[in-house]
Amino acid sequence: MKSNTVFFRYTFYAMVEDRGNPPLNSSLASFTITVTDVNDNSPVFVPSAYVTHVSEGVVLGTSVVMLNATENDQGDNSRLSYRIISGDLGGHFEICNKTVSLFVI
Repeated sequence: MKSNTVFFRYTFYAMVEDRGNPPLNSSLASFTITVTDVNDNSPVFVPSAYVTHVSEGVVLGTSVVMLNATENDQGDNSRLSYRIISGDLGGHFEICNKTVSLFVI
């Protein structure tokens, strides 16, 4: 089950009864509606561009840069995952989602 932040909680009560004359039976029920956060905000890199330099002889496993992004959703909807989607043709870099660092591999 996802853990989302509760924004509002409403409780309603309803009654049902037959339409006889006189009404013979009735029943009550309660309903609770919980409004939670939805995934409606996009993550944003801060800063939006990174520039760094790596020397040719850098040791494998060296952290090149730490990435940072913000997300205004709550709970599970605010969890971020990073990955390289283009530009690393030789497969020389990797992003660690735990430390949010870009490494030479």
